[in-house]
Amino acid sequence: MSNTLDKLHIDHRNQAKLLQMVERQAEGVRRGEELDLPLLQLALQYFQNYPDLLHHPKEDALYERLVARDESVAQQITNIRQDHLRLAAETDAIADELSRPYLTPLDLAGRLQRFVDHYRSHMTIEEAELFPRARTLLDAEDWAHVEAEIAPAVDPLFDGAASSQYQRLFTALVRGGS
Repeated sequence: MSNTLDKLHIDHRNQAKLLQMVERQAEGVRRGEELDLPLLQLALQYFQNYPDLLHHPKEDALYERLVARDESVAQQITNIRQDHLRLAAETDAIADELSRPYLTPLDLAGRLQRFVDHYRSHMTIEEAELFPRARTLLDAEDWAHVEAEIAPAVDPLFDGAASSQYQRLFTALVRGGS
């Protein structure tokens, strides 16, 4: 079997760490603490540059093969693929909103929490329902096709040393970041 599913699972675990950091920022704002805007902007930039551009397309290739093996998941796959687009749009919208001063801190905290909740819910469906089904149904040819569909990608935050672009974000995560 392919390492693709294992890599996707690791990506989810890493994204969960980042979501936890975003959630801590939202909780801090609700307690009256100042938002670490540059750190939050880096986190959203990461979501734009890795999950949205590389992780989700790999999942979409996987789901295409899964539907070919089991048409009963077609609607669920359609929903999850549409959710990839919604997550990307939501990430872009929040990143844009951070550059505008019109959001009150409490509005921003609520917006961040909804983002975190949405992302977690999305990953839970994939982890609990779709990944196990793929592990059971897809064969070596399917996995080879998925791997050929999307070139291997290096996670700029979690694969080895963080790129210089994300060094501050990596350091914050290692320290249990705010």
